[in-house]
Amino acid sequence: MKKRVLIGSPVHQKAPILQLFLTSLEYLNTEGLEVHYLFIDDNESEDAKRVLLDFVRKKSTAYVLNSANSQKYICDENTHYWNEGLVWKVAHFKNIIIQFALEKDFDYLFFIDSDIVLHPETLQKLIEAKKDIISNIFWTKWQPDLPELPQVWVFDQYGQYYYKRGEKLTKEQIQDRHQQFLDMLRKPGIYEVGGLGACTLISRRALQSGVSFSEIKNVSFWGEDRHFCIRAQALGFDLFVDTHYPAFHIYRDSDKEKAEEYMIRHIQEKMEKELFYKIKVTFESIGSFDYKKGYEDLLTSYFSNQMRQRVLDEIQTQLEDNIKSKLQVKASVYRCKVKEINLKEQKVIVTFVLENNGKYKDDSFYEAFLCESEVIKEGNEWFINSLVIVDKIEGIDYTSQPVGYVVNKKKNISLVYTNLSGMNTVALYKLIPENIKDEFNVKLIKQNLSSEYFKQLMDSDVVVVTEGNYLLNKKELNKSQLVVDTWHGFPLKAMGFVDKGEKYKDHINKVWENVDIIASYSKLFNCVMNQCINTDPNKYIVTGSPRNDFLYLSDGKRILSQMMGLDLKGKRVLLYMPTYRFASRGDRRDGDKKWSNIFGMEEFCYNTFARFLKENDLVLLIKLHPAEEAKVVDSIQENESIFILRGGMLEENYVDLYEVVNAADLLITDYSSIYFDYLLLDRPIIFVPADLVEYENTRGFLLEPYDRWTPGPKVLNQACLEEQILKSLGDYKYYKAEREYLSDLVHFYKDSRSSERLWKVIIERLSVM
Repeated sequence: MKKRVLIGSPVHQKAPILQLFLTSLEYLNTEGLEVHYLFIDDNESEDAKRVLLDFVRKKSTAYVLNSANSQKYICDENTHYWNEGLVWKVAHFKNIIIQFALEKDFDYLFFIDSDIVLHPETLQKLIEAKKDIISNIFWTKWQPDLPELPQVWVFDQYGQYYYKRGEKLTKEQIQDRHQQFLDMLRKPGIYEVGGLGACTLISRRALQSGVSFSEIKNVSFWGEDRHFCIRAQALGFDLFVDTHYPAFHIYRDSDKEKAEEYMIRHIQEKMEKELFYKIKVTFESIGSFDYKKGYEDLLTSYFSNQMRQRVLDEIQTQLEDNIKSKLQVKASVYRCKVKEINLKEQKVIVTFVLENNGKYKDDSFYEAFLCESEVIKEGNEWFINSLVIVDKIEGIDYTSQPVGYVVNKKKNISLVYTNLSGMNTVALYKLIPENIKDEFNVKLIKQNLSSEYFKQLMDSDVVVVTEGNYLLNKKELNKSQLVVDTWHGFPLKAMGFVDKGEKYKDHINKVWENVDIIASYSKLFNCVMNQCINTDPNKYIVTGSPRNDFLYLSDGKRILSQMMGLDLKGKRVLLYMPTYRFASRGDRRDGDKKWSNIFGMEEFCYNTFARFLKENDLVLLIKLHPAEEAKVVDSIQENESIFILRGGMLEENYVDLYEVVNAADLLITDYSSIYFDYLLLDRPIIFVPADLVEYENTRGFLLEPYDRWTPGPKVLNQACLEEQILKSLGDYKYYKAEREYLSDLVHFYKDSRSSERLWKVIIERLSVM
């Protein structure tokens, strides 16, 4: 059943700012929610009243109440001017909205001021936090010449630092703690605060308890939000702020342009992936035809009603001629980009290259076109409404450059990935800064060892790989090329020169002499990694691992639910990721894990474990290593509580594993490096080293003893596993100190900016080459 959410806002606003606010509501991700709107129209401007009414008319679940209060609210380029009467008028409006939410049985009430522009994922993220009262952060320059500050605080009127009652602090100490508070809020996360407002989600439980904006007469603090927060705390509700998707506050008229840029940027990020998929599969399906088989996978559901009928009519008109001429054509779509966004009219212009390759009357042909499509929003869905051939692309060698259609003088950067099971290069591509995307020709390419693949590498100014897989001799082919290796995890198990089972140690130096930069986690990483590859230590640059940015930025549970068709509401997710034992390279096997059951235990009952999971509202998600998924996947029994996340599923949805890792409430592993990254989430980890002795003998560990470097309980039987799962989930402090200690050793940076730092390193190095 969908959660019912009321978005409420008293509105006293200028029309252009109100339009931006309402447009940001239009683009909120409301999937799985039933959203209603209640506005109290306190506008003076007729234009603003008209803008609000236009929005309400478009929404069947939007309501508006008119205010009869005539007090004026004044704001200018410096600040806003409030008086007591205005404050309690707004408080009265908000209380009316609370009463409406209670009477109509809404699950949540989302209060938003009408000068706020929201990130599309804001509402989903706030609900996911499962807090009774939580605000989404935004930052404001309350005066033009002062630094921007958040709308949340710790104590009293606007105290923004932590201290103990009775503690005496110097001015310098207060300044330091104030900066620490601000620095904390710059990092994506959920933090407890003492006060909040202006963009707040409130649960029905809190509403029913009596929270309100009414004046507390023996409290002198100014502003209705202070009285709301004090009352909420007195009723037993803690207050939180979510900093994952900072909103934009249009505090001055001069902020409007930046607000629109903010909205377009985030809407474009959300739409590009969705629209590219729709345009690609749609035009490839209607453009591919075989006179013997017809249209094998004709897809028209992503067209608007009008466009769908036009396309079907055109197909019917051409069908007879296409069969007579023995037409066989394969259509391919590349280079999909958002060219223009019209926020008000909810229209997007998308450009792309359409390539046709086939036979006509037994003669081979090839053609390519630069195309544009208008995509319009109908309800909550986007539909393709047109196709325009802008230009035919002539004179390009598509064998060597299949996605090009202009002579590109930009420097070429190739990001190489092998799969979507935690690729740093995929993170770099998805999180690429806009200025780099515009200045350089950046391509994400899958390693396939074809001649086209190697030509792409040779023609690149920069190649970024993930696991020592450059595979060329740079000195002979492109001496000036910059090669960056991001590796794929902090190593626990032995590798390279210290791997007991490595058969190709004579090849290691040849691989790493090609590499100019190695992205590093920390000084400890430099030390342990160089034991394995013995290269120039100056190559290491500490940036953090780009894929770990997803742990902070991604909405993992939502993505996982959509991708696998799972209802995870009220469920806790266990993620099991064992390391691989089999490797085709050298036909090696490490350890002696038995795959008679998923954990390699001597005795294990699937039915008992499935019952344990169901009784405790748990879901077990299994992600096997790409090196051995095909070999062992069939030995695993799936059921209503146990699911396998296959590599093919990630590929089909263009989702990297690390975009869903933060969906897991607990990690189970043996020797996989995933747990070093998972430390950043500070969530429980359980280790199942079923073949520890054999693994030590056949491969060995870089970090020993094993117990010291694995911050969680070690289990070897089913009863112990079930016991430790419940204990780990129930006791937040269980092994917390050990996790924090190891996390400090492994990670120099603990934030969502590793991709940004590595991009900066690459561009700086490229600029001096």
